[in-house]
Amino acid sequence: MKRLTYTAVALIALSMRATAVSYELPLPAIPDDMPRAERPDFVVNHFWDCITPADSSLTRDREFMEGNAVNFFYLLPYATTQGRTDAISRILHTISADSKGIALYQSLAEQYLGDPESPLYNEDTYITSLQQLLSLPSQEPGIKMRAQFQLEMLSKNRPGMKGADFEFAMRDNTTTTLTSIVARPTILLFYDPECDHCLDAIDTLRIDTNINEMINAGRLDILAVCIEGDKEQWLAVDAKLPSSWISGFDQSDIIGSDIYYIQHLPAPYLLAADGTVTLTHPTLQERLSSPYL
Repeated sequence: MKRLTYTAVALIALSMRATAVSYELPLPAIPDDMPRAERPDFVVNHFWDCITPADSSLTRDREFMEGNAVNFFYLLPYATTQGRTDAISRILHTISADSKGIALYQSLAEQYLGDPESPLYNEDTYITSLQQLLSLPSQEPGIKMRAQFQLEMLSKNRPGMKGADFEFAMRDNTTTTLTSIVARPTILLFYDPECDHCLDAIDTLRIDTNINEMINAGRLDILAVCIEGDKEQWLAVDAKLPSSWISGFDQSDIIGSDIYYIQHLPAPYLLAADGTVTLTHPTLQERLSSPYL
């Protein structure tokens, strides 16, 4: 018998846990004759085999669940789309009779998969988790209501969809819209002028040589839109932005109207030349390596 091993699983788990896990699940043993392509699906689908519907002692143990959920969430992207769906469905159905266990699992999925600031952030996998949770026959109304709300919000401005239109004021005091302004691949950056992380992100983009070369070559635009604070605060930040950037002040109440699902600021999106969203919350490396640039 062979075991599938991922050294990175242990490394990332250690980096994200402040205390030792009371019981760390071993990776499932893989049959010798199983084709390599099928192994990731097998591992994630049998990851929680020790959990039984009759025993809630482990699924209510936050230390146990958090330590092992981190490993599980790390492994999920290695599986196929169907494999991920089946694995998430399997653990949720196993613990579906235990409302406290479901609540704990969902809070961990939201923390690690659904938070753009998490190193395990994976919007597609988190959406799958929400869909599978909502497919369970009966759950606490509060859990389902939150899951339904998040699924509705996350369904907005997904890759492949046109970015939702909104109005914003420009430097020359005119007002325009997203659809009117996008003419080439665009980094759309929503920010708060009082947010240090936002200002750091702006500085990172401002000094990046590759990005500046693409802007100068007409291959890229940056649209920085202030969605918090007042116009004076926006103008203070705008004065420090490169003249080659498009700078705007939100006129559509993007947060209050839920036009975009803003969990944290800064909130970057990468748009294709036709305004289609290609990446949500992309890293700098993802922005630079995108085939749409």
